[in-house]
Amino acid sequence: MKLRVEQTLKSELDSIRFSLIKYEADLTADLQTKKKILSIGLREKQETDKNRQEAQIKERAQLVLRLAEAEATMMAQVKLPELYEKHSKILDRYLRQCKSAHIGIQIVGLETTINDFSCNIYPSRSVEPTPEILDEIRTIELPVQSVYIHLQADQATAFERKQARKLILKDEEDDDRDKVGYDRELWMGLAATPFMDSGIDRERVHKKKESNKSSFRDMLSNNRWIVVLGDPGSGKTTFVRWLVSIYIQAISQNKPAVSSDDSPQDAEHNNVDSVAGPTRMPILIRVGEFVEACSKNPLLTLKDYIGNHTWLGNYMLDFPTRSTQKERDNDMKQLQTALHEYIKEGYALIVLDGLDEIPESETRTRIVRLVEEFAREHVQTPEHVSVFDDKFVGGELDIPSQTGGNQLIITSRIAGYKAKPLNGHFSHYTILPMEMDDIKKFIDHWFQTVHKKLIEALRLNISDEMMETVCQTQTQLLKTALEKPNNKGLRQMASNPCLMNFICLIAFRTRGAELPAERICL
Repeated sequence: MKLRVEQTLKSELDSIRFSLIKYEADLTADLQTKKKILSIGLREKQETDKNRQEAQIKERAQLVLRLAEAEATMMAQVKLPELYEKHSKILDRYLRQCKSAHIGIQIVGLETTINDFSCNIYPSRSVEPTPEILDEIRTIELPVQSVYIHLQADQATAFERKQARKLILKDEEDDDRDKVGYDRELWMGLAATPFMDSGIDRERVHKKKESNKSSFRDMLSNNRWIVVLGDPGSGKTTFVRWLVSIYIQAISQNKPAVSSDDSPQDAEHNNVDSVAGPTRMPILIRVGEFVEACSKNPLLTLKDYIGNHTWLGNYMLDFPTRSTQKERDNDMKQLQTALHEYIKEGYALIVLDGLDEIPESETRTRIVRLVEEFAREHVQTPEHVSVFDDKFVGGELDIPSQTGGNQLIITSRIAGYKAKPLNGHFSHYTILPMEMDDIKKFIDHWFQTVHKKLIEALRLNISDEMMETVCQTQTQLLKTALEKPNNKGLRQMASNPCLMNFICLIAFRTRGAELPAERICL
């Protein structure tokens, strides 16, 4: 009621104001002056009406979103426990296997440091490792929470990506294209965004502004269809594995909403960002393994693959040792039924990792088509708007953190994606290189993890105080090396999480020695 009265008053005031402008125009006998006064007044009125209309639309959209959020929360509090209870036996095993698969990153080569570690780093008796100890050391992993990355929203439009692809590929389809038709399509695209800055100008501005970094929370809260781009080793896979682990925790604890702030790992490692929103069943798929499955079954769809999907060749169920093939097939069918029901009810987070990692162009086209078909059919807004519908249809009324529904995240290398981008209105984010503060946090956690795990594996009697002192000595040596003015090449490599892992291992093996300044030397 108050809002309606306020709007009526504003409308009345605008009418009075415009009447005064007309009165002012009537007072002058000069025709040109009269036209100027009325023209300025009319433009002001149109601008005011437009702003008020936009404000009203926004207010109504916010009201609808609040109602939708309340409804979605109530539904989730009822539906999620029902869904889990219905499939609890198979989902318990699925989540347990997911947690095991995505808990950390294996550190390769630590077994070669045993003698130096036990004799020189910590002066004690020489240790003769047993096969069991060696196996334990080979399985030491760095928890995925230790990777610190930042995201930046990509400013390119879908139209620009499509045109860029045509310029990159220069394939027969483009070469044979009727030039008049192509030019018409180009001009129509430009006309749709007449005030669009050039890509170069946007990137220049974007890189200068620190505030343009996007938080994980905002990305996941405001976007239903997401593409995360990054260079090789930039942390794309680690990021989505970390994300999946957060959702696994929420599902396992029967929470209607997910929050990484509740995770003890985040508090311990001072994670750079957090996640919040409605709980969804995580489904993480390696696109390369989906491609392999498609080569064996040409009629396979992405939805049919879900439930039968693998990670590094392992199914997402922990099968009993003596189970028969028939029992395993039955278990996989149960898992597929459960995950499909989560997708149908709109409580799934589907993550496709490595869209670019498809060798043949023909296969890439087919897989992209299958991904787009899945997105169109199974990842829609609650109002049944898909990523391929008009950009503005339902846009104001779709905030996934409030309205619920399925969510889709796709990762890809930058170069490979630009050669074959997805159609539709996907939101694109790029992983930025790690900054020095993040690199230092990575170093601290890497060395603390390795020292602690090796001490436990070798059964050494080392106090926490001594371990902390030795760790600080080693980490400071590496940090000092990275900050040397002549080590620019080393710093550039350290900004890549994957390479930073190798740099830490080399620094751990060769204390105080010169570190490589080029990638090839790793």
